[in-house]
Amino acid sequence: MEKKKNSIFLMTAVTPNYIRRSKAYLHSIRTNSNCAKNFLIVCWDRGKNKIKLKHLIRIMCIKARGGITVKFLNHDKVMHKSKIFCVQHGEFIGVLSPSELAADPAIIFTDSDMRLQRSLNETEETLFRNLNPGEICLGMNVTKEETLGWAALKIGANEELIATFSEEIQNKISFNTGVYVSKARTIRRLLKTYNQDYSSWIKNFTHYAAQQWIINYSIQTDSFFKPLAMPDSFHSHCCRPMQNPNPGTYIDEKKVLREIKTNEPVLFNHKCCELHE
Repeated sequence: MEKKKNSIFLMTAVTPNYIRRSKAYLHSIRTNSNCAKNFLIVCWDRGKNKIKLKHLIRIMCIKARGGITVKFLNHDKVMHKSKIFCVQHGEFIGVLSPSELAADPAIIFTDSDMRLQRSLNETEETLFRNLNPGEICLGMNVTKEETLGWAALKIGANEELIATFSEEIQNKISFNTGVYVSKARTIRRLLKTYNQDYSSWIKNFTHYAAQQWIINYSIQTDSFFKPLAMPDSFHSHCCRPMQNPNPGTYIDEKKVLREIKTNEPVLFNHKCCELHE
């Protein structure tokens, strides 16, 4: 039976070199997504590099299989570039047409190194469709105990800098921005706020995860934004070597990542969770 479509967009982005590594995720989108539209954004520096023929063939195959719309983002025009071409700070919003943005759709933006394990359930659909301006749904980076002060130290900030943080900033939650949901207009505001905050902070960090830190800072210091902490059934990840799945989740005998509380498959499973028992 065909999955019922809702009014929510699912978007992910890759560089041409990363298309092959995102194959499993794209397959899971075709299998499980019940979003109104699914987008793959291909990011590259148009002025510096041509897309290789092998990558163009992969893009053509993705288009031919259907279920996913491919769009291109010229990374030359990104104001503040990430070292890894990551556009989770909101640059991806520019690939959508005025007609696609007209109804201010809810947008799920994700990294591409994961798997969509199931369709959105009714509770998630209702929440995402009815998000208010400024509201952003995110999962924890690990737990509520991981704060912006601790995260800053981890990605290269020195202790002298962190000592200048207010207690309020020190204790802000470090959310994982590898998956988040918000309305399109809120994402436009995020992009603007991030670009304003970027220059003040980027020089203090040495790791590409500085992008995630600045997003966290932006959405937790600008009063327009209201981060909504999602349950473990939303997103779990294991991005550090030998890290176990997030507390509150487990991997069953069929390699499905599940929330312990409900036994429901986690919606977005960062693929490295599959490596741990």
